[in-house]
Amino acid sequence: MKFETIEDLEIPQAAAFEMLSDFSFFERMAMRRGAEVTRRNGDGADGLGSAWDLNVPWRGKTVKMQVDVSRFEKPEALGFQADAPAIEVQLDIELVALSNHKTRLLMKTDISAKTLTGRLLLQSMKLTRGKIEKRMASRISEQSRNLEKRYRETQAA
Repeated sequence: MKFETIEDLEIPQAAAFEMLSDFSFFERMAMRRGAEVTRRNGDGADGLGSAWDLNVPWRGKTVKMQVDVSRFEKPEALGFQADAPAIEVQLDIELVALSNHKTRLLMKTDISAKTLTGRLLLQSMKLTRGKIEKRMASRISEQSRNLEKRYRETQAA
C-alpha cells in the first residue's frame, strides 16, 4: 500500500535537510509519545547506517520494530526502512529546491505485509484509505509548519 504527500516549505533545501536528518530530535519526539528508542549504532553519527530498535505502543500492545536509514543523499533525499513482525515500511523523503528559500518536500510511504496478520492489517487500511491519507497529510503539514518555525527561531538567534 502506497501513500504520497507533497508539502511546500518556506525553508532553504539545505536547512530542511539538516532539520530532517537531526535524528536525535525525532528520537526525543518518539519518546515523548511513549515509544522506547534504542540507537543501534552507538557512535551517534547521523547518516547512512544509523539504526534504531523501537518499542511502540499501538492499539494497547507494544510493537517491536527496527528502523534503518536506507538512503542519505545530502541535501536531496532521506530514506528509512522499518521492519515490524507483520509489516515492512519504506519511507522516502525527497527535497526539491524551488528557490533559495522555498523547498518542496515529497514523502512516499510503501507498506507491505510479511504475514497473514500484516495482510489483514493492510486490508483494513485499504478500507479506510481516505481517512488515513487525510490524517497523514494533516500531520505532515503540521510537522512542516514546525520545521518552518524551528528554522525561523534559528535565524532569529
